[in-house]
Amino acid sequence: MKHLNDRLVGLEDETVDGRTEQIGRDPRDMTDEELIALGHQKMPVLKAIRARCIDCCAGQVSEVRKCVAMTCPSWPYRMGTNPWRDKKEMSDEHKEKLKDALAKARAAKVWG
Repeated sequence: MKHLNDRLVGLEDETVDGRTEQIGRDPRDMTDEELIALGHQKMPVLKAIRARCIDCCAGQVSEVRKCVAMTCPSWPYRMGTNPWRDKKEMSDEHKEKLKDALAKARAAKVWG
């Protein structure tokens, strides 16, 4: 077993037509420690897509919103949300409860 600090932990050998080359390992077969050693961290999928979009836009967060690469599979998800998900509508009763809770929280806050 390779050392976890060795970035080669993400590679494996594949032989095709008598020629061996290194390919990326299947992350489903890797341990959490191996993935972390490669610099990855656990995160929600939409957050990972958003991070990739920011990387694609040279780290300029404002450019992600302006992206015109509409054929990119990540484009609908670039803002970190799933546009296919049904939007939840709040009832008037629920809105009133939230309004009351906010008013109580504001009243309890001590302003310096």
